[in-house]
Order: sequence, then structure tokens, then C-alpha cells
Amino acid sequence: MTRVPMKCRVCRGPAVIDLKRHNANFCHEHFVAHCEEQVRRAIKHFDMMRPDQRVVVAVSGGKDSLALWDLLTRLGYSA
Repeated sequence: MTRVPMKCRVCRGPAVIDLKRHNANFCHEHFVAHCEEQVRRAIKHFDMMRPDQRVVVAVSGGKDSLALWDLLTRLGYSA
């Protein structure tokens, strides 16, 4: 049985991740964009903070806390 290569849902290029929960595959660029959009929506939906507020991120050095810090910075928050 041959395996069909995954394609990015957005650009149809080679995908690097399969998100079964979203029934979607993404290349690196569009996966990061998807994560940014998910964080942006959650902040807005739960009215967590405003862009002019400073945010403290407890960074353990693990991938989750470092990714959150990076995403908040990309979204314009002073973390």
C-alpha cells in the first residue's frame, strides 16, 4: 500500500503536520499562521487582554511556553 503525501490545506504544498482535530494538514508557514489565528481568537473571545497591556509569560523552557511567548510577540503583545 502506498502512502499519499499530505498537502497543505491552504497552498497545496507539502504538509509537515496533520491536525486531525481540524481535519487539516498544513505546511510550516500556514501551520504558524493557523496557530496565530487560534491564539488571537481565544484572546478576543475570552477578553483576556488588550494589545496595550504588558503580559507576563512564565517560561519553563519547554516548547509550549516558548511557543506561546513567540505567538504573543508576533501578535504585537509586549510579553
